Amino acid sequence: EGHEVGRLVGLHFRPERGESPLEARALRGAVDRAVTPEISRRLAEIHADGDEQFSLSPNRAILWRGHAIGEVVGGSPFAPLVRLDGELGAQAARGRAIRRLEGFVSRLAEPAFASLLRLKAAAEGDELRGLARGLAYQLVEAAGALQRRDAEEYVRALYRSERRALRDLGVRFGAFTIYVEDIVTPETAWIREIFADLAAPHWRPVGALFVLPREAVAKEALAYRGLRALGEIAAPIEALERIGDLARGSEAGFALEAEKLAEFGWSRPEGERVLRALGFIPAAKSKNDETA
Repeated sequence: EGHEVGRLVGLHFRPERGESPLEARALRGAVDRAVTPEISRRLAEIHADGDEQFSLSPNRAILWRGHAIGEVVGGSPFAPLVRLDGELGAQAARGRAIRRLEGFVSRLAEPAFASLLRLKAAAEGDELRGLARGLAYQLVEAAGALQRRDAEEYVRALYRSERRALRDLGVRFGAFTIYVEDIVTPETAWIREIFADLAAPHWRPVGALFVLPREAVAKEALAYRGLRALGEIAAPIEALERIGDLARGSEAGFALEAEKLAEFGWSRPEGERVLRALGFIPAAKSKNDETA
């Protein structure tokens, strides 16, 4: 009726404050008459709109037509949980909007976890059998990354055809880690980071070699970031596999030279710590102070 009763952005309504109890009651009545129907209309549009009207920001906020309307608060990439902003609107309509947003997030995340999803489907279906199925189950349970030593018995017993079937599903057999290729893809790191952070909200890796907290860190918090635990530290899987390549190419030992350490972002003591955690035995220092 020409009076400003508040501001509505997305689904969040910020009411004006009444200067007296009487004015406050009048404002609440105006909200019921004007804002609640508009919220209901917007909830219906959210439910009906196509995915192109939504986006997800790295801080987990979900935007609809450019306005934040909710956020991802938990779940998994395959079954995310979303919280909708505000409290206005019928519960049934809010529920439909939430399910719509959860579907959007799941589809958005699918390319970042496509190999893991295919592996899960293959393990639960008829595509894999025997030891290949068992290894696939282990990988799915481990969020996409296994210490090779923990699965070496499976790996050695695989037939060539079983190994090829797993490779076709995106499984990579590294020297130190068996992993799903999706978890080291840089283009989708931003959305994997969202679910890694949700899995362990009180721990976020900083630097190039990461010290783990005393309490156990959720496997998703490491695997979705492409990391592997090595005792009290965590390191990038790709860096560990580069070390594996160096070790395979030398029968008499090898050195992590300054150039390679710089590439990994590690100091020499950090590099030596990683090598010990991987089971390498340090040799005597050479004249140029490189560890063999």
